[in-house]
Amino acid sequence: MDVLGVLNHPREGLGTLAEILSERGFRVREELAENLKGNESFDVLVIMGGPLGVYEADRYPFLYAEMELIRKAKRESKRVLGVCLGS
Repeated sequence: MDVLGVLNHPREGLGTLAEILSERGFRVREELAENLKGNESFDVLVIMGGPLGVYEADRYPFLYAEMELIRKAKRESKRVLGVCLGS
């Protein structure tokens, strides 16, 4: 299974969670939210936090792409874990 970790800040990575998932056979990939293209493939989506707020999408337009990625996951019945801003 492929896990896509979306980082809203370069210092807010999956950390220990990536290690645990990898040990259990998951393929883990981390992408900065601002680099999302909208065609990412994944089985599990993990969205991390950062110093911004979800209500600041006009200031941080990449949040719109991130929200669409969550909608895509929901439509496709994929698992999603949100941490901090990601929740």
